Amino acid sequence: MNVLVPSQTDQVPPALNDPKLNLLRPTQVAEHQQDIRSAEAQLNDPRVQDKGAVRKRLADLKRQTDLQAPRPITDGALKDKIQKESDQLLSEITVGMLSQEEMRKNPAGAVDRHMKWERANKKKILRWKKLALALNADQSDPYTWDRDAANLERFRPVGAQDRMRLDAQIPGSMAYTGVPEENWKEAFGSTHPENSALNQAKKAQTQKGKE
Repeated sequence: MNVLVPSQTDQVPPALNDPKLNLLRPTQVAEHQQDIRSAEAQLNDPRVQDKGAVRKRLADLKRQTDLQAPRPITDGALKDKIQKESDQLLSEITVGMLSQEEMRKNPAGAVDRHMKWERANKKKILRWKKLALALNADQSDPYTWDRDAANLERFRPVGAQDRMRLDAQIPGSMAYTGVPEENWKEAFGSTHPENSALNQAKKAQTQKGKE
């Protein structure tokens, strides 16, 4: 199923540059296309009596599609321009963005810092989401489009994953999985010391097998 061609010839929907309107998500585009095809089939079905209501619904669906549905951008220069704006906005939005660790563990002051960052970047985030959706459209079935194209969480910094934070609501636990193996060797002489729990268990198992 290909993307329905909008009645307008512009490469981007008017909603892209209208702050009062949102762009349709991939599943919404697909649902609109199915509804349009269904309405067109009803108009050709002699068993449907209220053709006026069907025509009104069809007109409303096409109007919303023209206004808000992302469409394939075939103009290379235009696509490059939109991509450049998207990249610039993303680089600005991620400055001061709380890390995944901070969002999960919620240290003191994290909520206030997140709300402050969100307020300061709200317009940029909404604009970036629109640009991401616009760049995501192609000639394929909208159900196959990337549903996470406008998901900003994909770009949230990871942060430290292996430390305990006593200032956080969820302190976490200390771990050493991120320490390079060469550092273990330098500190302890071996990454598998003879008295490690693993080696002791192996010795006990071997001894048991000999008995």
